[in-house]
Amino acid sequence: MAELTITLPAELAEKLRRHTPDKPPAQAVLDLVAQALAQEEKADQPVRPISNEEWLRQQRERFQRSPLGQYIHALANPDVTLEEVLETTAKIEGTLAAEVIADREDRW
Repeated sequence: MAELTITLPAELAEKLRRHTPDKPPAQAVLDLVAQALAQEEKADQPVRPISNEEWLRQQRERFQRSPLGQYIHALANPDVTLEEVLETTAKIEGTLAAEVIADREDRW
């Protein structure tokens, strides 16, 4: 293994210590370099074009795995149909955005 000496500016070394307090500075630098090289290798690979449907599917899956998606899923009532939701929201006068804004103003 070749040895390499890197001198970091003081402010960068301090940021490194704050962001990775559990690692020795040398290990933190090695990890960051390895991460940057991995991203560069990934960027060099050709991107496969995907359809809109595939992109939407990926976004849905990503959302469902997110904390917000999991929270919403946990609160969902499987007995309520989409038609019932549409019927209920159709009765709201004005726009839904205006209702949200009004609700927020009431809370503040």
